[in-house]
Amino acid sequence: MKVINITYLFLLISIALMALFSMLDASYSFVAILVITFIKFFLVAFYFMELKKAHLFWKISILIFLIAFCFLVLCI
Repeated sequence: MKVINITYLFLLISIALMALFSMLDASYSFVAILVITFIKFFLVAFYFMELKKAHLFWKISILIFLIAFCFLVLCI
């Protein structure tokens, strides 16, 4: 299979996992959903937007944005 098909399949599976975690009353479900969202954003940015071929500045800026977003969500 092509990498883009595997990525698409993972995105579909992660949607189902996020729905499953949202129905649980566990204390870790919020963090699990945030981690899945982080991975989904990373995959979409690097594989579907082809950021992996972009300049190093854009790769680093996306990673900094992701880390800052997760940090802000966890702190608030």
